[in-house]
Amino acid sequence: MKKKITRHLHTFYKKLHKQNYAVLAVFIILFVSVSIFFITRGTVPHSSELAYIEHSILGKDAGSVVPASCESSPWVANGDGNYTGCGTQVCWDGSTITPAMGQVCSTPANCTGTPWGTVAHGASVTGYSASVVDSPTTCASVSQARSCWNGSLSGSYTITSCIEKSGSITVPASCVIAPGSSTCTVTASWVSANLTTPRFYDANTDTTLSGAANGSQLVWVAWGGTTFKLTDSTLYEYDTRTVTVSCAAGTTWNPTTGPGGTGQCEYDAIATLSASPTRISYGTSTSVLTSSSTYATNCDINGNPPWPYNPGILRATTNTGPLTSTTTYTFQCTGLGSPSPVVSATVITGSAQNPILNKDDITFQAAPTFTVAFTGQYTPNGKFVVTGTNTDSCTVTRDGTTLATGASPLTVVFSDSGSQAGTYRAMCEYTDGNGVKFMANNGIPYLINYQPVPPPPVVSLRASPTTISAGSPAILSWTVTYPGSVQGDGRVCKLKATPVCTGGSCNADQLAASTTINNIIQTQNTDANDPAGTRKITSTALNIIVPTYSTSTNDGNTDWKSPGKKTFTLTNSMDFFLDCGSEPTASQGVRVLVTGSVEG
Repeated sequence: MKKKITRHLHTFYKKLHKQNYAVLAVFIILFVSVSIFFITRGTVPHSSELAYIEHSILGKDAGSVVPASCESSPWVANGDGNYTGCGTQVCWDGSTITPAMGQVCSTPANCTGTPWGTVAHGASVTGYSASVVDSPTTCASVSQARSCWNGSLSGSYTITSCIEKSGSITVPASCVIAPGSSTCTVTASWVSANLTTPRFYDANTDTTLSGAANGSQLVWVAWGGTTFKLTDSTLYEYDTRTVTVSCAAGTTWNPTTGPGGTGQCEYDAIATLSASPTRISYGTSTSVLTSSSTYATNCDINGNPPWPYNPGILRATTNTGPLTSTTTYTFQCTGLGSPSPVVSATVITGSAQNPILNKDDITFQAAPTFTVAFTGQYTPNGKFVVTGTNTDSCTVTRDGTTLATGASPLTVVFSDSGSQAGTYRAMCEYTDGNGVKFMANNGIPYLINYQPVPPPPVVSLRASPTTISAGSPAILSWTVTYPGSVQGDGRVCKLKATPVCTGGSCNADQLAASTTINNIIQTQNTDANDPAGTRKITSTALNIIVPTYSTSTNDGNTDWKSPGKKTFTLTNSMDFFLDCGSEPTASQGVRVLVTGSVEG
């Protein structure tokens, strides 16, 4: 029994002993956990999902709940330079502090006494080495960023602002001078920014064209080209443009012609040459060379003496005389422009043994010939009569169409053919009993250039120079050409001057200046070197110019020319007009600009 009790007690104590160990283990675990919690409560909480009440570095509760992790709650600087949080931190100047120990970051200094006033620490301003720059230099190229750091401002530029001056000119690259003129015109425009005293001017003559900052106007370009510049009061050139010039096609610059011998574009000479017939008999028959020229002063065939000057189209015929070999003739003309190309015509002769059929084979000795009587160049009812000698038939054609054919004399009335303008050709011939045909005058027809209506006059009005200073002279010259002896068609030509005004109105000085010039036109004589001699400019108070004509013969017709020349002293810009009718060639105007004058 005792042993049984003893065995039961031993078993109980053994179980109790095991239970005490378990209780002790639980106690130890709870004690360690509580100790760790209280030990770490005043420093840094462990990485758990718990939260805690944050304390400032002064030991006061901040009153905010933050994650219980230093890693997830970085330090944040307050406005007074202090930090909240935990651990060691780096300040703005690189120093380190421990907020838990009450350390704070120092406050950086601002930059004071600068041209920009006070510049905050960490802020930046822009400085310039110059306050004004000229294009193509930009303000950005002379700028410098200056930054403030703890009272020290980087960089050295002290100018706080900058402006850029710029300017540009736009003009065409070139222009073409018309025949008989010495200049051409183009439109120039310019723009500028921040210029103190802008000046747009003609660099060839140093003439100011405008003082406006921006603008657009018509400018004159002289032979050799004109350079235009845009400058400021500093004389800095913001832009320079040169316009080149050339003469119109078919013309060449002549430096000695034009009003006052200042040069102008003159027509190039033109020459033509033909032979008829182009085949003749050996040593007996001849050919006729027909030559013509335009804009020529001198011409020669195979070096023969030059022809005298004759305006317009010049025609001439030259008989070759009997030839014993094939001959080539050359023809060239010179004029106020470039010489004409050399043209040629060749006459082929037959052999001495086998001559080409000629008038010696005709049963009668006299060769067939014909003549033409022509009247009424500008009359619708005009006519011409073709009379042949030793001929049996004559023919008249117009531009290749046969109008009449028959025995001599053959009469053609222009009204019968509708008074149509054109080239009329007359020819007579003889046919022998063998059917061989012989042409009168070696087959050279008679040409009649008929017009039922007189051509309009051709007006030329020029001024030299076209730009002058106030009180300087300008030479006005004019020519009225009546082609084909039409000077008696009842036309009148009026010459007058009007002021150059803008805005639709003229001031008193401009009106007075034009009145003075028109009084001179009405009362005074032309210059002593006028091609027609000194005389009154106009015949009436209506400024109708005196029709003093010179004549020249051209293929049986007469061209009448009325020239004139007068020197005027101008104080204001003036437009001159010469009006002889409504046709495009019957009126012309020219402008003389007076520099410094106000137009309107």
